[in-house]
Amino acid sequence: MKDLQEMRKRIDEIDKELVKLFEKRLYVIFEINEYKKKHLLPIEDKNREKELIKTNVSYCKNPEYSTYIVEFLECIISISKKVQLDYRKIKND
Repeated sequence: MKDLQEMRKRIDEIDKELVKLFEKRLYVIFEINEYKKKHLLPIEDKNREKELIKTNVSYCKNPEYSTYIVEFLECIISISKKVQLDYRKIKND
């Protein structure tokens, strides 16, 4: 059982780092959103999304994980667009 506890502890540390990084990403998303709004650019940029996924999948060392990495990135992109939309709705109210 100790092994399971140790592995869960490692997962907890990784999750903690993921949350920190995601929060940093959200700060930048807000900056990007302001820029897009100021320059009348759409929130969604499919070409950018495809490029972001392609580039980041290339960092994956284990090809067996690439499908999961794509899914993970698609979730991040979806959340990022939602954050921008939500923020614009709040600002327009």
